[in-house]
Amino acid sequence: MVATSLFYYLRTHEPYKNMKVGLVYPVSPARAEIQNAFGEIPGLRKKDVLCPVAIAKERYDIVICDEAQRLRQPREAGRFYTGRMKETNRRLGLPEDSDELDWLLANSGCLILFYDRKQSVAPADIPAESIEERLLARRRGVRPVALREQMRIRAGADYVQYIYDVLCERSPRPRQFEDYELKIFRSFADMFLLLREKEEQYGFARLCGGYAWKWSSQNRSGRMDICLDGVNLLWNQRTTGWLSDPSAKEEMGSIYTVPGLDLNYAFVVISPELTCENGRICVHREALYDRKLKAVETDGALKAFLLNIYGVFMTRGIRGTFLYVCDDALREYLQRFIPVV
Repeated sequence: MVATSLFYYLRTHEPYKNMKVGLVYPVSPARAEIQNAFGEIPGLRKKDVLCPVAIAKERYDIVICDEAQRLRQPREAGRFYTGRMKETNRRLGLPEDSDELDWLLANSGCLILFYDRKQSVAPADIPAESIEERLLARRRGVRPVALREQMRIRAGADYVQYIYDVLCERSPRPRQFEDYELKIFRSFADMFLLLREKEEQYGFARLCGGYAWKWSSQNRSGRMDICLDGVNLLWNQRTTGWLSDPSAKEEMGSIYTVPGLDLNYAFVVISPELTCENGRICVHREALYDRKLKAVETDGALKAFLLNIYGVFMTRGIRGTFLYVCDDALREYLQRFIPVV
């Protein structure tokens, strides 16, 4: 909301009209949704919403980068994209190991980053420490501004912190939030029925879960990917445009689909890759099918990514968030803080 409003202000106010301004979204699902929105607003254009590599091709007076915690580093970006990054670095005259943040710094007169380290969810993301060190090293012209209010969720300003306190085992005082539905379901079948009701009534009610089931339908095998409580599901069959796809309400979205999107209701499956032992949340690597995450060396680092993933899922819903927890012990831990139905 803040990033797009700022962009609109710059494009429509006289002192900035002749400036070249770009709005960057590193993650393609969010970028596609914002592009579609821009196509409907007078004075804005789809082509104003860019990927990081577009900024590397020409210089901009002002660059706004939303979801900046998802800017990528070459070491973990995958073989194909790593090659493209090296080519871009050569063209810009940057060191070979430069990353997407370096491109934005090199090709913008003024750079505005919207950044939340709690939403770093993959090894390819530039580490928070690296981003902060490079910005502080510039010494002049850097102005940090803390956004202390969340504008998506009806639960109010304390909700996001409460969710991360629960996930990170900081023992918050149990509380409820007015005008917001937050519940754990014992039965996935019952939660799925409610999802259909909310989708019919409000729209934009979607399932999302951890990558703990094989993506069999990717090879068009005709098989379902997930079975929970007798309900068969497919993983999301598309990434960009998934939110507006009519079939999406019957699919499970992943962390590669949901970030940057607003839902009316988020239906979250906490999958078997997270368990609870002796009152502590633990990682169960054998249940994880995400190869990039599974390559993370230590369980501590992997757990941090997984908790951030579920933190993202649980802060997508404007009107409410509903949970189904696969591990019984983990459900027992969470129900100390979230009501069970």
